[in-house]
Amino acid sequence: MLTFAAEHHNERHFTSHYQYLQAMSIQVGFYETRGLNAAKSDLMLRTKMRKLRTTRELAQTIENACTLTQADIVAVLNALSTVLGNELLAGNRVQLDGIGTFSLSVKGEIKRDKNGKPLLHDASVRDVLFTPSMELKGRMKDAKFTTHNVAAARSRADISDTDIQKTLTELCQNESFFTLGSFAKHLGLTYSTARRRLIELVNKSIIENIGSRAKGLYRLR
Repeated sequence: MLTFAAEHHNERHFTSHYQYLQAMSIQVGFYETRGLNAAKSDLMLRTKMRKLRTTRELAQTIENACTLTQADIVAVLNALSTVLGNELLAGNRVQLDGIGTFSLSVKGEIKRDKNGKPLLHDASVRDVLFTPSMELKGRMKDAKFTTHNVAAARSRADISDTDIQKTLTELCQNESFFTLGSFAKHLGLTYSTARRRLIELVNKSIIENIGSRAKGLYRLR
């Protein structure tokens, strides 16, 4: 069991870390978008995430606020993931106080039998949905922002087939797959423009999507 001094130290460490996060800001970039008409342009905002925080990193931070060890916290979070998945598979919605609610969206083909009764075919889970709690959304009111210089985003008309082929070759040099984000960044495209171009490449059987519909993961055919 932790002594009072150790608990007090952990509390101060956690408070210090929270204050550090409070002092940080969300990086936002201005991007110039252009359609097929190069004379027309507009600006859009895009957030730039600082880094991806892992389960173990979060567990280390939580450890400094309680008497549980990092290993215990990781075990609880992993168990939560398993229980959450099981509850969703049972057709339940899951509400985590202070965080939000998880649920499923489904898809399938609906046909009618000879009597007109609707029948479901090829049913599957379309996506896992998350609705943040009012508490979590309320905390976002304290967000601070820093902005970056304008960067011009290329349009589909600016990208040649040679550019596409070169990009695909470079992206697949070290890994056998690539993401929407890496494709968009490499070509200087907005995500929406890059997604449309990737769909075209999939339809032409140049690449294939081996991920989900919402979070594509692509590789050369």
